[in-house]
Amino acid sequence: MGSVIPMKKKICKVLVVEDDSGIRELLTDVFESEGYHFVLAANAEEMRAAMAGDPDIDILIVDVRLPGGDSGLILAQEASARGLPVILTSGDRAHFDALAKSGHRHIAKPFHIPYRRSFRYIPGWIDIE
Repeated sequence: MGSVIPMKKKICKVLVVEDDSGIRELLTDVFESEGYHFVLAANAEEMRAAMAGDPDIDILIVDVRLPGGDSGLILAQEASARGLPVILTSGDRAHFDALAKSGHRHIAKPFHIPYRRSFRYIPGWIDIE
């Protein structure tokens, strides 16, 4: 019998496109704690630069409403054209129909992080994880 070679778990690289710095910080904490590699972009220009400069990006999380004119829906189409999966996000209920019709997975804001993890952010609490 041959020897068993353990397979390394591939950690994907996520490109987060989000203009709200608080949400970017939250997602940074979540992805770091889970061991993901990630890149942050605050607008369409930064997203396009990241995609052009980093061929290792595996998936995008894109906010629908971004400053600068290009919506997240347009950016999702660009990423999909390159064969990358996209998860769209929005906290604006006016966009929920467009999210549903986009063909992409989507998450409504506000995000709900498991409450146990949120204790880390309360001064004086000890993280027991």
